[in-house]
Amino acid sequence: MKTLIDYWLDNVDYSRVQREIGERKVYIWGAYVNGRTVLQWMENRGITVAGFIDGHKEGVAYAGKKLFRPQDVLGEKDCYIIIAVVGKRAEIVDYLNKHGYKNNADYLYISEEIPEVTICAVKKEYRDCNGNEILYEGEEALQCRVCFKGYNNKLIIGAGFEANSEFEITIENGGTVAIGCYFRTAGRVSIEALASGRMKIGNNCYIMRDSRLSAKEGSITIGNYVTAGERFLGVCSKNAPITIGNDCMFSHDVTILSTSGHSIVDLTNKENISNKKEKYVKIDNHVWLGKNVIILYNSHIEDGSIVGAGSVVKGSFGKNSVIAGNIAKVVGNNCTWDRRSGIEFGDI
Repeated sequence: MKTLIDYWLDNVDYSRVQREIGERKVYIWGAYVNGRTVLQWMENRGITVAGFIDGHKEGVAYAGKKLFRPQDVLGEKDCYIIIAVVGKRAEIVDYLNKHGYKNNADYLYISEEIPEVTICAVKKEYRDCNGNEILYEGEEALQCRVCFKGYNNKLIIGAGFEANSEFEITIENGGTVAIGCYFRTAGRVSIEALASGRMKIGNNCYIMRDSRLSAKEGSITIGNYVTAGERFLGVCSKNAPITIGNDCMFSHDVTILSTSGHSIVDLTNKENISNKKEKYVKIDNHVWLGKNVIILYNSHIEDGSIVGAGSVVKGSFGKNSVIAGNIAKVVGNNCTWDRRSGIEFGDI
């Protein structure tokens, strides 16, 4: 999948950057994978990089280039800085400005180069010169806030959509969001498909206020007739999908995490052990999650199961299980549930 840096490299006006650099020494701010990508791109075009700037890293070199702290470089009159840090960091810009560096003259911040557009009302279709598009089946204007960051983003929304300006969709760098028919929200809800992430929500789904779904590089798939209460949080990352079946009911304050979120590093073997494990969350059809339930990565809950309030779930559980506790375990079998209260067995 392409990163923000990859999209910038594909679309940047190289001749402009070359003119701005001139004969000056070039430093890359950010000694990590994105900085390494920029280094390779620069050197492939015959531009010599003097080194990396990074205030959070110790050592003498990175990717074969000398590593400097900001105070070691800033103040030089004959240098040009490319900032490869993803996200707009005000402290970096302030630091440069205080030392007399000017944007697009003495430094270039890649994240500020990425085009960003916000759309608040669309009828049927929207397309722009950055390859972003919206396809909407409804008759009325689409009433929500859509933010496209970067290029080739796609939003598809079915008919019967009911949301307002408090519903926000953010799609970044080749991401896709597809929402089925008769989707509803209440209050502030946000959906994110970041760094080519993918989000698919089925028909007749309902999400309540202060909820957020975020797919960064990875994918979240939600079936039909799924309802989620207030403060629902679902987060996935690369190679860690979340899959939710049909007719599921989630209470308030439910959290689903298909990833550990950050890296766990083995200092002895010098490797990121988080990359070695398969990660996923799979929730099958007709599953009820009670209030304050947390579902952790590498969990599979099969059809018809019930998870009790306050449970922390990690592992696999068979059909029609009742699960409870921290860490959760099976406390009942051969059960199911119904959205209606107080009904007789024959009505289920």
